[in-house]
Amino acid sequence: MEEISQTELDKLLKYITQKEYLCLVEEFYKEIDLSLRLFNLKQYKENKKEVLAALHTLKGSSASLGFYRLHQNTADFEELLKKESPDLNSDHFVFYLDQLGQSIKTIKYFFNDKQ
Repeated sequence: MEEISQTELDKLLKYITQKEYLCLVEEFYKEIDLSLRLFNLKQYKENKKEVLAALHTLKGSSASLGFYRLHQNTADFEELLKKESPDLNSDHFVFYLDQLGQSIKTIKYFFNDKQ
């Protein structure tokens, strides 16, 4: 599975400059830092709506920016949380955060090469 959809990136760059796109990516990084604080089992149990809203926003933003793997991982995790499985535990959050972290590192590496 590709990390960044070149097809989506090419579509976006028809409408905005690369500099504008990179500004959007920087804003995305800032939002990610705020969202990460919500992604744990304790926060989920205390405020499911807020955690699901943050996941949904992350899912949409990552899709809009062409971050394919991050979008897919977020969609999968959102679906898992919506099912409210009794088996849900902190390992699910650790796994997701690990996937998220790997995607963000790859995305940052990709964009550092572009600047």
